[in-house]
Amino acid sequence: MSAATFTADALLAIGLQPSVSVSVRLVMLAAERADRTGLACFDAGELRDLFTDETGRRPDSKAVGNILHVAAKSGIVLPDPTAEEVRLDLAMVQPEDWPEVGAHYGDLTLTHRVDGDKWLCKCACGSVRTYMLPYLVNGITTNCGQHRPVA
Repeated sequence: MSAATFTADALLAIGLQPSVSVSVRLVMLAAERADRTGLACFDAGELRDLFTDETGRRPDSKAVGNILHVAAKSGIVLPDPTAEEVRLDLAMVQPEDWPEVGAHYGDLTLTHRVDGDKWLCKCACGSVRTYMLPYLVNGITTNCGQHRPVA
């Protein structure tokens, strides 16, 4: 499925849920679809298809709501998911194309994610600032702009 990264706490939270197989399918699909803010969107009825059991029985909307509630209790899915939108806790699950701490973009090195697409970066000259990830990935921002000599 996805190449999303899960922390040990996230995997433990999934494994301890009583309806693990359905919760795991939901989290894995959400991680595969999630954008950089952790939002995964689904078409109407798609989750009902995903949760269809081996006998071909599709759950009703109440059963889908219960499955979403179980996933939210794990902490991996943030509270109040709907059948169309599930938001993941990005401290526990990172979408497939999410950069890792230490990744380099020009003279800038990612030190940690601040919020959404904002990352704290350290420049080769030593300055530390927050930058938007799309600007780093697309090469728009490659250094802090201060041009201090590298020590």
